[in-house]
Amino acid sequence: MVNKENKTYRLEAEQLLVFPDKSTDGGAYDLKDFKHLSKAYQDYAIEYLMKNDRFEY
Repeated sequence: MVNKENKTYRLEAEQLLVFPDKSTDGGAYDLKDFKHLSKAYQDYAIEYLMKNDRFEY
């Protein structure tokens, strides 16, 4: 995420892999720069991540 002052905030995440037998691997994340922001920004980062981090085989 980049704010209006061009400050970049990042989080690191592993893609969640879902296999045909429904077992999973990965999916860990670290809020990194978001830890210093308000809960609203942290919630948004996690919501965005959960919508975009899943890969099903």
